[in-house]
Amino acid sequence: MTFLNYLKAGYPCLWVQTHEEDRAIATLSQEAEGYKTFSWDIVSGLRNYETSQITRMDDPLKPLQAMLSLPELSCLFVKDAHKFIESLDYFRTVKNIIPSLKGSGKHLIFISPVLKIPIELEKDITIYQFNLPTGTELMEVAKKIIKENELQFEADEKAVNAAIGLTLGEAENSFALSVIEKQKYDKGIIEKEKLQAVKKSGLMEIYTAVKESELGGLNKLKKYLHNRKRGFTEDLPKPKGILLVGLPGAGKSLTAKV
Repeated sequence: MTFLNYLKAGYPCLWVQTHEEDRAIATLSQEAEGYKTFSWDIVSGLRNYETSQITRMDDPLKPLQAMLSLPELSCLFVKDAHKFIESLDYFRTVKNIIPSLKGSGKHLIFISPVLKIPIELEKDITIYQFNLPTGTELMEVAKKIIKENELQFEADEKAVNAAIGLTLGEAENSFALSVIEKQKYDKGIIEKEKLQAVKKSGLMEIYTAVKESELGGLNKLKKYLHNRKRGFTEDLPKPKGILLVGLPGAGKSLTAKV
């Protein structure tokens, strides 16, 4: 379901998990045609995107209370809600205003890199999926960098697509580093920067690849891997992953490194 359809359907409260808060607000505001956009954070206060007016407001409860006086057909994007939402007065205030938001055309949108919904609000808040930049969006950024800096090379699609999975800011940084070091968009450099994002997440461990000759036996697995490798170069479904299960010492970790 599109963001606009959630609004039209009257969903009072959405949670958007993303590190790209500014891009998310800009994109979703554009999708929410006909709706007025407001945002709040504890430093900047309450911002009206239509008039650029900013109201000082450093109490996290104030923007919630101010929602009731916002115009009809409006969205309030609240940043960093994961830092406040578990406090009793905060989630109780959210709980109290949600009935008033229903049918009013006003929508509370939490923007946060962390999904942290208290059990008391699980039935009141709907998660909206905001995706990272697509290959097309990254290519637009890559071409824009070339144009603005009058660079003398073309944006290689394979190199640019290596940035898929990065935020727009991370991709721009990797493109810039690639230009500085190689005077072009270099797939290897971009992939290396992508590994930084993986390491920071703490979800996976990255190993230096080792030669297949170091892995003894497992000939059927090796044959399968060579066949499946074609999925990355030919018009076949790309491999999603392999689950390795076995006794200690069977070669699982070494296989992964190969």
